[in-house]
Amino acid sequence: MDDLLLFTNNPPIDHFTDRFGATHGHLEMAYHAALPLALTPDLLYLIWANFRLDTQGKPLNIQWVTVADLILSPLCREIRHEMYVMETAVRQELLDQMANDARFGPDYILRLGQFVQHYASQFIQSDIPSLRQYAQAQQWAAQAYTEPDRLLDSLSRQFSQAPSDAETIRLADLLNTFSEPLTLDWVPTSAETAVNYDRLHTFGDGLAKFVRGDTQTATRQLRRLLGPAREFNIGSMSLPLPTAVAQALAKQEEKIYTYRVTVKDETAVHIEQIDNNGTSLKTLTGRLTPPGITQFHIERATTKEEVREFGQFLFDILFSDETLQADFLTFYGEAFKESAFLRFELDIDNGITQDLALLPWELLCLPDNTGFGTDWLAAAPEVFFTRWRKPFRTNSEPRLLPADKPLRIALVVGDDTYPESPLNYELIWESYQSLVRRFPDQFELLPLLADFTANIIDDLLENRPHIVHFLVHPRQFSPKGREEGQILLNHKPEEFSSEWLNGDQFARALASYKPTIVMLQSNVFTRPEVLHGLQDVAAVVAESEITTVLSWQFSVSDTAVSKFIHTVFPALAQGIPLDEAVQNGRRALLREENPVAFAAPSLFSSSIVRRRPASEPAPPTPTLADEPSVLEFEDLLEQHTKEVNEDLHLATLTAVSNWLNNANAERTFILTGEQGVGKTTIAALLAQYFRGNRQPSNNLYALAEPTFASSVYFCQPSRPETLHPRSFALTIASQWASRDKNFAYLQSIIDTHADFELDELIDRLLIKPFVEIGELIDPDSIIFLVDDLEAALQHSGEITIVDVLLRMMRQLPRVRFLLTAQMQAATRSKLADIDAQFLPLGDRYDNFDTHIGQPLPDPDMRYPYSIASVSGEEEAVPTHTFAPITVLGEERLAKMGDLVSNSEDAAEIGQRLFQIIFPEQTYGIAQRSLENAISRGKEGLRLRVQFDDPALQAYPWELCHNGRSFIFNNPEQPILLTRTIGTANFKAAPPLPRPTRLLVVIAAPIDQGRADIDMQGKTILRATEKVVIGNALEVQIMRHATLGKLDNMAASYQPNIVHFISFSSSEKDGVLILENEKGRSNIVPVGEIMRILQMAPVQCVILSPIGGGETAPTQLAPQFIQEGIPTVLAEQFVLPDQPAVEFMRTFYRALLVDRLSFEESVWNGRQHLATTHREPFWSHMTLVKSLKSEENSFPLCAVDYARIGSAYISESSSYTSDLEKLEEFANLVNISYDVGSSKML
Repeated sequence: MDDLLLFTNNPPIDHFTDRFGATHGHLEMAYHAALPLALTPDLLYLIWANFRLDTQGKPLNIQWVTVADLILSPLCREIRHEMYVMETAVRQELLDQMANDARFGPDYILRLGQFVQHYASQFIQSDIPSLRQYAQAQQWAAQAYTEPDRLLDSLSRQFSQAPSDAETIRLADLLNTFSEPLTLDWVPTSAETAVNYDRLHTFGDGLAKFVRGDTQTATRQLRRLLGPAREFNIGSMSLPLPTAVAQALAKQEEKIYTYRVTVKDETAVHIEQIDNNGTSLKTLTGRLTPPGITQFHIERATTKEEVREFGQFLFDILFSDETLQADFLTFYGEAFKESAFLRFELDIDNGITQDLALLPWELLCLPDNTGFGTDWLAAAPEVFFTRWRKPFRTNSEPRLLPADKPLRIALVVGDDTYPESPLNYELIWESYQSLVRRFPDQFELLPLLADFTANIIDDLLENRPHIVHFLVHPRQFSPKGREEGQILLNHKPEEFSSEWLNGDQFARALASYKPTIVMLQSNVFTRPEVLHGLQDVAAVVAESEITTVLSWQFSVSDTAVSKFIHTVFPALAQGIPLDEAVQNGRRALLREENPVAFAAPSLFSSSIVRRRPASEPAPPTPTLADEPSVLEFEDLLEQHTKEVNEDLHLATLTAVSNWLNNANAERTFILTGEQGVGKTTIAALLAQYFRGNRQPSNNLYALAEPTFASSVYFCQPSRPETLHPRSFALTIASQWASRDKNFAYLQSIIDTHADFELDELIDRLLIKPFVEIGELIDPDSIIFLVDDLEAALQHSGEITIVDVLLRMMRQLPRVRFLLTAQMQAATRSKLADIDAQFLPLGDRYDNFDTHIGQPLPDPDMRYPYSIASVSGEEEAVPTHTFAPITVLGEERLAKMGDLVSNSEDAAEIGQRLFQIIFPEQTYGIAQRSLENAISRGKEGLRLRVQFDDPALQAYPWELCHNGRSFIFNNPEQPILLTRTIGTANFKAAPPLPRPTRLLVVIAAPIDQGRADIDMQGKTILRATEKVVIGNALEVQIMRHATLGKLDNMAASYQPNIVHFISFSSSEKDGVLILENEKGRSNIVPVGEIMRILQMAPVQCVILSPIGGGETAPTQLAPQFIQEGIPTVLAEQFVLPDQPAVEFMRTFYRALLVDRLSFEESVWNGRQHLATTHREPFWSHMTLVKSLKSEENSFPLCAVDYARIGSAYISESSSYTSDLEKLEEFANLVNISYDVGSSKML
């Protein structure tokens, strides 16, 4: 009856309207009566009484007599005493008209539905079962049109309560009845609800078939729905399986047969039958009939009949050979009888038979005369339809998604500026968000990549997604006579250029980290030949090592895509293989208005993809116990880079980037350092950059430059197989073969590697390919990254990986090698004859510790002396040294401040200090330690001097001179001098933030003498201008500082570095002289200062004398260290203004921009002064540190210095800038500096 009414345009409604006319509201009454599932006079009169106005508040003028006229008309039939029903098609048509009537609409129907539910609720608790069922049905019918979410929840709860057999059949019938309303466009059905309702419908139908005795069909249907876990959930609600059904499923073996159809050219078809165990049963070859039809015809199809006709035409093309057709139908029939599934794999060579490959084979339909009753193979319940791609590797195993972590999903929206049609991603993005809300433990949604950047794919792969959905513009292009598909990722209309990628280019872009599933879609409704481009790209990408590509070959609604997403991915997470899940997704689209929507998703796959169930053990890790093999390092890369902060290694990464950018640099770059300093972490980061899995920070573009091609290898002592040179050759070659078609031929050598001796294998895989590549790849762009040479040397064989590398260096002189090593003796010996650039990691300097204790009680004023040297020569060191007063003389000490301003006098003083700090042969030990450090790739030596006598801090040890040069200012033999203080009051500070906060405290009491405070402020501004503009530093200047101001500012500003410019004294345990409220002296002990500073994250204190006053800051430094400050910089002699600016400018840039340590930053400052001034100003700043302090670094990001640039202050600006310009700069960079009022803060 329903079908008849549908195809005759509902004449009962027309007859009803013609009979009663439009004056008394008969049609309007029929509208209202169409919502309830069953009608009674009582219900109809209540509706008549309660719905008198339309949505605009106008009377409906429905007469009471319309109730009797309606139930006695042909629109209704009586099913029992005073109970009537309308046919489903009539109800749906009336409600459809009502929804589109301006007087009513969906909101009005919602209110009507709520009324019907309220009416039915009075019978829900009835003692009469039939009345309870009536009330339920009334409520559910109303919810079907008004609140589908509630309907789904209500029906799910019924199944969760283990219904009886009779109730199961009733519920299945109701599910079938209510399925149609959910497809109406005005019914508020979300994609998630639609998908879950379909699943519940399938579940209920399967249970009903089982109850009715159709066990075979029921178990096949339920087995496919439930997946390996044999569990069924709607949201968080678990629906149990009846015991009998569960037992039947457990007894029945799941069988999947495969029928693979291969088309290599336009004349022949090859088929292969494969049984449930993967054994080939039969192969046949038959003729192929070339198509005389194009896809344009199918685009014009508007009905399922037309689509079906086209699908049968495709069947006649593929199976035009009667022998093949009979073979397929027989194989299909046998699988069907055994209740087995059929995996239909269609492999059409996209390069040779492109026209055939681009046909919409998902529309393939069995002819009517076959008797199977299956419309389309790609949506048949017992078939899994796949476009098969030959596996990149032989013996391809199923690709297992992880069971113990959420599946990471990413949505990438390509450039939307071309063409004019927009890429609307909002509904798709909402669908993924909804998916994650439904299954928070199963899925993780990565940030949306919708704002195109040149590095969008790098940004994507950095997060290692399992599933990537690309929403892009495609096109079909003919660059060399053959049409190829391309997708648009970057369009630059201002540059008249666009970045279109073909399949090969797109596959290479994804090669560094290959997502398991890539989905390609263009939701722009466009010409079919445009979408051909998308299919072509998908086919090509699927031939790479990307396991699976899903491509949408037709334009469909976003709602359809959303429904597909909510069907496929939950099934995949449940453990259902992807091809089966995609088949389910196509079936979910069968009821779409677009008759070809179900066939839009094309699945290109080279292996079975499924999620490993939690109960299934993880696959064993390959070992080399018997035979070397190709190794993977994904777990290692993730372990070392998952939570690493690249900014902490910026100096190292910058050095590598500079090496890559320097065409004249050595071909070999070695990162050195002791075990545990982070060499493998750096190597893993570089590997991720080179592969494109991460985007380097701070504009280190060379690390992600597409012109560089790399292979990576990690030697691991815990994995002996990684130390075998054969594994090294196989793995390196495999990486090149998988990424670049120029090297694809290496795979055949890899597969047969056992046939070659090691020497020949190295020649075939690692030498000849890179010699013969010629002009196709610039050798300068090839990088081999190998981690841990010490581990490589542990291999017990005659040839090690290090030997292989040395051979490659000799025979491939232009390629680059990036290595890591501890540079132990064995490694140094192996690498002795190669030219390399070394970069030490971790501590870049070896420590050479000197300890000078308290003076001995003898008239010679001797001090106990000891050293700790890495060369192990402590026994040759004398046990004492003489005090400076003895060596220098009292007169020279008294005039020290004047003498050090003259180079000749400074050199004489330095030679005397040298005798003290390096008595007898200890300088030779220091020299050998320096040579040892440099031989291991370190920068130099760090001389750490600990003085137990505070009086020794007053001497300018930085001036030590060996008769040829100042030893602490010789760049050819770098020895850093650090004064150290032993302390137990040390707590490691956190990394410095960006921007680092500098507080400058200036105090010049009027009773201490005249001082130019303004000039001190300008000095700070000039020294810090660049780093402030670059957002690496914030500056607050406190002028006329009092203790109270310091207390308040330290608490509110939380400085990281505090720079005191003031008078000081070393008397009474050391004091700083601040100002009181009247501007006079306030003598503040260091302990009181530290009481204030300990409330802030201060990591460094800088002490500068003001004017020409007291020069005791160096003697205060130990007290700050002992109170817990890790680092103190102190001016032991007053620096003139210009050298002070230059030193601080260089120091802050090295510390905050170049990310060097405090020691190296001070060294840089000294070196700058040594090259720009004849006077020994470089020696004026001392560095004092705690022996327990550790160098801290901090996050840094790219800085655009040009934004402000020369418009305000340029590099060549003179130091004597006027006060107004400095005030302008202070305002510009938010320095608190009030010049006009002569006050700061």
